[in-house]
Amino acid sequence: MKTAADAYGASLVLIVFPYEYQLRIPNEATRVPQRTIQNAGVTAGVEIYDLYDDLLESLASQQIPSQSLYLFNDPMHFSPRGHRLVADLIYRTLMDQR
Repeated sequence: MKTAADAYGASLVLIVFPYEYQLRIPNEATRVPQRTIQNAGVTAGVEIYDLYDDLLESLASQQIPSQSLYLFNDPMHFSPRGHRLVADLIYRTLMDQR
């Protein structure tokens, strides 16, 4: 993907979405997937935006459980509330980079 983006003079940004359990049980062990992807991104020269910290902070500030961001009994697909939060975080990040 990076090679194709470079060929067209485009930038490539990958966004990493955490699983629900990673936000429910925040610790270094549950962050291994994020760390692995971030390291691969650095090696490949790809910009990575990991939503983990921002989502965890939002959960704490709004005092809501991690399950409220995901569809019922689904650890990876966002609920309408989760989609709204993710969209706001991505938009804010993109606007900050302008």
